Amino acid sequence: MPANVPGPAMDSNRNDAQVCVLADMLFASRVRAAGRAAGVEIISTADPARLRSAVAARPPRLIIIDLELRGHDVPALIRELRSSPATADTHILGFASHTNTRAIETARDAGAHRVLARSAFVRQLPGLIRE
Repeated sequence: MPANVPGPAMDSNRNDAQVCVLADMLFASRVRAAGRAAGVEIISTADPARLRSAVAARPPRLIIIDLELRGHDVPALIRELRSSPATADTHILGFASHTNTRAIETARDAGAHRVLARSAFVRQLPGLIRE
C-alpha cells in the first residue's frame, strides 16, 4: 500500500496472496497477467454476485473495480463492501477513464480507498498488485 493509505489489518481469515477484480474479461486478463508475474492469485469476474461470493469465502487483501463496468451499480457495491465485516479492512481500488469524473467522484464518495485514471492504473499495475 502507498505510505499515505493505511493497509488492511492482518486477519487470519484474509488471503494476503489474493486479489479480486471486477472488470470486463478482456481487461481482467491484463490484471491476471500482472498477478502471475508477481506470484499473486487473481480472481476475476464481471459479475458482482460472483465477486461477493469470492470475498465472502475468503476476503482478499485488495479488490480492484472497473468503475465503468456497464449494467452495475458500482458505488452501491463499494458501499456494501466497505460496510461488510468480512471486507471492512480490504483495500478497494477503483479505476476509470480520466474524463469520467462522475465515476471517480462517486467511487470516492462511496468509500473506495484509492481511485486512479485507467492510464495511471495500467502504468502502476505491477506495483499495485504487489503492494
